[in-house]
Amino acid sequence: MFFDSLVYVISYSATRAHDFFFFFFFFQAEDGIRDFCLSRGLGDVYKRQYPLIGKYLAGTTASSLFEAKLGHEEMPGTETHIYAPAYSDEDFSEIIKICDHIVFNSFSQWNKYKNIVSGTGIECGIRINPEYSEIETDIYNPCFKGSRMGVTLRNFEHSNLDGISGLHFHTMCEQNSDVLWRTVQKVDEKFGKYIKNMKWINMGGGHHITREDYDIELLCKSINYFSDKYGVAVYLEPGEAVALNAGYLTSSVMDIINNEIDIAILDTSAACHMPDVLEMPYRPNVIDAGNPGEYPYTCLLYTSPSPRDRQKSRMPSSA
Repeated sequence: MFFDSLVYVISYSATRAHDFFFFFFFFQAEDGIRDFCLSRGLGDVYKRQYPLIGKYLAGTTASSLFEAKLGHEEMPGTETHIYAPAYSDEDFSEIIKICDHIVFNSFSQWNKYKNIVSGTGIECGIRINPEYSEIETDIYNPCFKGSRMGVTLRNFEHSNLDGISGLHFHTMCEQNSDVLWRTVQKVDEKFGKYIKNMKWINMGGGHHITREDYDIELLCKSINYFSDKYGVAVYLEPGEAVALNAGYLTSSVMDIINNEIDIAILDTSAACHMPDVLEMPYRPNVIDAGNPGEYPYTCLLYTSPSPRDRQKSRMPSSA
């Protein structure tokens, strides 16, 4: 259909007008569960869904030891991948017992651990930074100037690839496949001469594959580009797409006041319930509401628990 050889087809579904394949999709938790105490609440939520997710996905990818343990234990028989900006000796001794792929953020980390990984059968990769991303918010842009994520071409040690079987890049956030296609061209332009000697390439996350307007055929073209040109296997990590729009947050309007504009006071904490509203920032969708001015009434939505939250979480909405 759309795929050529060496793109691993996992399950089949006819969700569009044409046949649609899922292939090497990996569940991704970017936030990082950094220790056991912090992982318990979030982990219990994930654990209940893993048997269902495991029916459709080929494995998990993690950014910390306990995320990796969660995937390894709750989705047995699938692959467990991990990437982190740096690994501690204590964590790494456990990581090599449960992970099938380990991606290193730098050649210094690779040099530190390559003798330990040697002979284990674990596939090792290097995260690259193509210095190209269309993410407009700097805090979410892994290719922003001074980013700690990945190795730039200028710092790529081509003579230090013995034992490295793949390259990884992650440059997207909640974007369509047109962005991926342009990124693929940039990656090939800079790193193609190294990709040809690899077994696989991992195109990271940020792919909104289950979104209504997502261009599946262009995604397939992007995957086939690397597969056809270099004969490599292709990995994707569209974690958010696994559960996109699967739930909603309910909030009540506690009061409406006016200060040059109507202001709705909500019983919701942006810091607790929607932290990305503050960090990115972004405007969450409000069911049956529109953009400012779209409907007769326009107001600001303020969360209520603390002065800091009220100061920061301003979400214009129209209803």
